[in-house]
Amino acid sequence: MVVGSYGDFVFGVYGSDTVPLDGEQGVTFNALTQATQSRLLTHTTVEGLPVVEFAGLDADRVTLTGTLNEQVCGDVDDRILWLRAMQRQNRPRALTRGSRVFGMYLIENLSITEERWAADGVLVAATYSLNLIATRPTNG
Repeated sequence: MVVGSYGDFVFGVYGSDTVPLDGEQGVTFNALTQATQSRLLTHTTVEGLPVVEFAGLDADRVTLTGTLNEQVCGDVDDRILWLRAMQRQNRPRALTRGSRVFGMYLIENLSITEERWAADGVLVAATYSLNLIATRPTNG
């Protein structure tokens, strides 16, 4: 069952045996963290605390963390290459969860931790952390 996506990178929830439903391949995420920071201007004063002025909000940031598992997503190395290609393309993509559209986001940082390998050295499990930053869609 699909629960969301980042562009063509689809996230799903699968059966308790972690096998994709209906033969589809997908990726799960363990956590979605949102952060927004205020832009504050500080004006020093002769005495006392500085005067702090609100100057708006910085771009929203979202961190997705999850697991790439051979049983769920097929070839783990291929999924990692796909994420790296998406980062290199530097193209805004829609981030969704269920019917909610968060907006358009760019990959700011991608971290991969390889965790398990088969006896022949093939990667079978890795965790990822995908840091996204909100942006406006571009024309063209």
